Amino acid sequence: MYPIYIPSKNRAKTCVTADLLQRESVPFLVVVEPQDYKDYKLLYGDAVIVLPKDNQGLAYSRSWIKTHSKQAGDIFHWQLDDDIKRFMIRENGKNIISTTIHALSTIEEFISQYKNIGAAGPTYTTFAFSRKTQYGVNKQVCSCFISLNSINAWWRDDTIDDTDYSMQILSSQYWCTLLFYRILIDVLPVGNNPGGLDTIYNSDKFVKKQQRLTEYWPGAFKLAYKKNGKTRIAPSSIWRKFPQKPIAIDT
Repeated sequence: MYPIYIPSKNRAKTCVTADLLQRESVPFLVVVEPQDYKDYKLLYGDAVIVLPKDNQGLAYSRSWIKTHSKQAGDIFHWQLDDDIKRFMIRENGKNIISTTIHALSTIEEFISQYKNIGAAGPTYTTFAFSRKTQYGVNKQVCSCFISLNSINAWWRDDTIDDTDYSMQILSSQYWCTLLFYRILIDVLPVGNNPGGLDTIYNSDKFVKKQQRLTEYWPGAFKLAYKKNGKTRIAPSSIWRKFPQKPIAIDT
């Protein structure tokens, strides 16, 4: 297994992903801010590592993690959000509980057959019923993903960082992303876990991040308005327009 990192903030007692991995005896590192170190250390001991600064946001934490893993000599690393309750496998029209090792190692084994996978990950349980194939090529990956450390893509704080990161990978028209439709994550409902590294979803700052995404990738994304007046990124067909395909190692 490649190393597993869990970026977390102000959730020492509700870091459900770390609790899950701890129960299953899966090695992990939970990455926290200096102000939270003592609280996490009491629960997770030597699995806790500390960011250089407080209050820099999720993109900062993700990029720091990638650098940390790269400096350790890892080819890939995993990043898991701190609100994952369990992993599941979609079989015969049902979501069946899986172990973390089985879910993640299945993805690792699959991508090891190819030489141009920049990132890959499972999908949410809420979307599993609508998928007819095993995986999608050149899709957005987020929340739980494995990332190639040598690729020149980084998370940016001033935009929707997971969408932007996937776009950086795919814009090369060589590197691919894979989203596995039969390997699933079951997460806590939004708003049910106070704290977190990115808490600006209902703020003006989030609207600015949406706007910046349309500026970074002109023509790919546009803003739409809900009936309540709030903005959102409109569904985009950009993911279908990337031509690259996974290249087998023996080709």
